[in-house]
Amino acid sequence: MESLYRSILKNAWKITKKYKFLWIFGVFALWLGNGGEMQVFFKTLHFVEDSTATSITQTISSNFLFLNFFNGSSFSAILIGIIFTLIFFIFLLLGMWLVIISQTAIINATNRISNKKEVNFASVFKLSTPYFLPVLGLNLISKILIAFLVFILLLPLLLIIISTGSKFALLLSVLIWVIFLPLAAIISFIMKYAINFLIIKKDKFLDSISKAWILFKTNWLVSIEMAIALLIINFLVGLIIVYVTVALVGPYYKIDILTIYAFKNQAFGLVFFKVLPLIIIYLLLGSLLAVFQTVSWTLLFQKLITGRRYSKLVRLISSLSNYMKVDNQITKVSDVNKSKLANIKRRPGRPKPKRKIKK
Repeated sequence: MESLYRSILKNAWKITKKYKFLWIFGVFALWLGNGGEMQVFFKTLHFVEDSTATSITQTISSNFLFLNFFNGSSFSAILIGIIFTLIFFIFLLLGMWLVIISQTAIINATNRISNKKEVNFASVFKLSTPYFLPVLGLNLISKILIAFLVFILLLPLLLIIISTGSKFALLLSVLIWVIFLPLAAIISFIMKYAINFLIIKKDKFLDSISKAWILFKTNWLVSIEMAIALLIINFLVGLIIVYVTVALVGPYYKIDILTIYAFKNQAFGLVFFKVLPLIIIYLLLGSLLAVFQTVSWTLLFQKLITGRRYSKLVRLISSLSNYMKVDNQITKVSDVNKSKLANIKRRPGRPKPKRKIKK
């Protein structure tokens, strides 16, 4: 059986490295999250550990500071609040548009590259703009369904933690792993495939979801193994970021002291020589990772729709079962000699050994 993940990841890296204009799309696509399905779990676990009814209210108020303008009774305060609200939503819509178009552009570019077609920034961008609304819809459905699971499955457990104390923290973590993570991962996989059906196969909105469910149902183990492979790559990139941060800024316990000292003495030096390089490195690595992951999932989708693919676990079990067959077992010394003779490759023209004829 052919290698599946190794060839996909290898080709994904080649595409990411060769077509550098995709890095521009990656800068915006990374805001969809590079952590994948596991990132959903860790974010939710952090939310459960740190959130209470009061902190949720404080979070909402801190993220929507412009709402405070409406607390004033004067006309000018209300007008300023309306202006800030409009500016906020304009930037929000613009950012959302760039993120979705970037995700679509990477998928379109990967499909065209796989089909030996020429690609460039302008053509891919133009080709991707008509898919903004349907791709946005699929992403929103994914986020809404996962949020629904959070508040339906996790909120009751959160209330138990608040009322009874932290002794149920371990139980809560286990329940999240067992119940929430598989459901959230299934939603994420289906929406990934649905977006590819929508863009590559030109399917309609609802048809893409139904076909994505069928594709995932028949290849669920392959999807999980791909997610694990990308999670390992995410982890390795995260280690690189940690080492780069420590090299530039220093250990984490010195960052606050360094910041205070720098702003008292050399604020420009801190921003220009330490903070700015870190931001550039973070954006570059995040962009590369976003492009690489999106290309990998697109290449996997192309493999799956062209024929049934077997997971690494299935292939390993198959190879072990073939090895354990009775016909393949060596039980006598003569079998060893036969197997050695069968595996000998002779050069062309080399005379075969003459067999002795028994009299």
